[in-house]
Amino acid sequence: MFATEAGRRFWERTREHRMTVAKNRRHARFAGILDGVWKATPAPTPRTAAAALVGVLVWVRRGRGRRVS
Repeated sequence: MFATEAGRRFWERTREHRMTVAKNRRHARFAGILDGVWKATPAPTPRTAAAALVGVLVWVRRGRGRRVS
């Protein structure tokens, strides 16, 4: 999630809200885990962002991104 600039920006914009509106300890812990990973993950470089995109494209190409009705 944080390998791309979009993922990092998303968490930067929503982290405070998600941490404060957690409904219970489980939600607060999950938000805390995400926050810890966000802090530990280095900012993406163009090379790591491209690698993350290739991984997503391979995942979708193999049919893992299909919706099941």
